Amino acid sequence: MDIFKKDTWLSRHLGKDCYHLPTDYEGSPEDVASVLSSLPSPFFMDAKTSTGNFRSIHLLEDLEFRLIDTNIRFSAETSSIPAVPSPPGFLVRWAEPDDEERVGDLAGRCIERSRFHLDPLIPKETADELKADWLRNFFHGKRGDRLALAFHGEEPVAFLQIILSEEAWIIDLVGCLPQFRGRRIGSAAISFAARELRSFPKVLVGTQIVNDGSVRFYERLGFYFHSAQYVFHLHKDRR
Repeated sequence: MDIFKKDTWLSRHLGKDCYHLPTDYEGSPEDVASVLSSLPSPFFMDAKTSTGNFRSIHLLEDLEFRLIDTNIRFSAETSSIPAVPSPPGFLVRWAEPDDEERVGDLAGRCIERSRFHLDPLIPKETADELKADWLRNFFHGKRGDRLALAFHGEEPVAFLQIILSEEAWIIDLVGCLPQFRGRRIGSAAISFAARELRSFPKVLVGTQIVNDGSVRFYERLGFYFHSAQYVFHLHKDRR
């Protein structure tokens, strides 16, 4: 029964087979349990559901999925994003192919509260490398359509990875090195992208509810609440 979708990229990082359950899945608990029992362990599975979809929530809890994250989605009109200049000594520009080596493990050093970092069964080193590889995949055409980088001298210190849809640009991954936070570098990067992508009327972004600093950051830029999802993880190890 083809209920789950296998993720070979995530499987490589976690060192075991990884699967995704369709969002807001409301199928038969017996069908899911049957397929779960047939999968060779160890394996990992994730699932997302709307915060008001109690049928799906109860199904996941009955199957021993654990709540890891509440993802809040924000949106804004591109034209409403305020103009924020780069701070003195910093430059924001689109990434170029030659930037790949300098970007290196930048995302792994910037991101601290992804759902993988919040999962106590995933080592921090694994979560760091997962996000670092996520960003590097841009240079291989595997993730994202645009990448804005903020430089301090020759060093990239922040990034904004973007996916383009028909009417919106979506902030897929964003981060800034801890020692450079509080200087409005992230605001400048989003302002730069809004100016460059003004032909797209909307911008969308998601963040974790536990990341209150990120929530306030987007609200200050004029983003407003759009929707929310619960994120569940299931780890099945050998017995």
